[in-house]
Order: sequence, then C-alpha cells, then structure tokens
Amino acid sequence: MCIELVNEAVDAGARRYKACDILGISVRTLQRWEKEPEGEDQRQGPKSKPENILSEAEKQLIIAVATSPGFRDLSPSQIVPILAEKGVYIGSEASFKIPAYLFIPKNVDFPVPAILCPHGHGRGKDDCAGIAETKNDKEFISKYNYNYAEQFTKYLIFLKNGSNYFLQL
Repeated sequence: MCIELVNEAVDAGARRYKACDILGISVRTLQRWEKEPEGEDQRQGPKSKPENILSEAEKQLIIAVATSPGFRDLSPSQIVPILAEKGVYIGSEASFKIPAYLFIPKNVDFPVPAILCPHGHGRGKDDCAGIAETKNDKEFISKYNYNYAEQFTKYLIFLKNGSNYFLQL
C-alpha cells in the first residue's frame, strides 16, 4: 500500500523523499519493498507503549479541568503554570492538544501555494472550514465570508484552532 501511495504522490508532482517522510519510512525502505513487493514488512516498531502516555482517566481529568469555570477561558500555556503554582500537575502543555484541519486540493499540479487560516471568534476552525450543523451556522459562515476550504480549492489550506480552543483530546 505504501508503494502505491508514494507512486500516486510522485505522479501528482511530489518529491519521492517527501512522500516517504510523510509515511514515516525512508526512501531506502521503499526501494527495498519495491525490490521485493511480496515481502513482509520487517519494521519492528516500538516494543512497548511510552511510559508517559495519558490514561483515559488522565485525559478525562484534563478535559474536566480545562472546561471548568475557572479555566475555560484560558489557554494551556496559562492553565499549566497556574496549577503548578498550586502544586497540582495533571499534564504538560503538550497534553492539551489543539485540533486542526489540512485540506489538500485534488486534480492540481503540485507544488501548490499554501494558506494558513487563523480564525476569528466564533466556533474556531469549523467556521473557516465551512462546517455548518445548523441554518444559523451557515448564515454566520456566509456573513463573515468563511468557508475558505471551498473558496480556495487550488490551495493547500491549514486551519488550526487557536490556543483557547483546545477542548478535544
């Protein structure tokens, strides 16, 4: 499958080494697989889970604290030090993940220009992506000329939530 994905990316104009990098393999590994297409994947991968991986209970605690009235309007870079001053540690700033969208255009010649779309107030990246669940959402998106993913179909578009919009783990 990796061979097909790399070939598809290269046919679309991507560099072979970049396509391999995105898949997490080296060009040498890809060459070895191409030489023996019926061979088995011999990557060993990690033998154990990282020791610092968050448990489900820890994830739920972070969500509960971050969405509580005292912290809901603060970013992770503000929450972690406040808790540390109180002698409380529930996770590092990196434990508070900020979701994002990456829209990759189809049927274009690569490389293509890229747009980083910071959102204003509202529902975060969903507005810029044009994701509307209700009629009011659609009107809001239209009023503020959002929906960049549809408007700029020839561009690579990256939408991330600002640091105050981090409530998903």
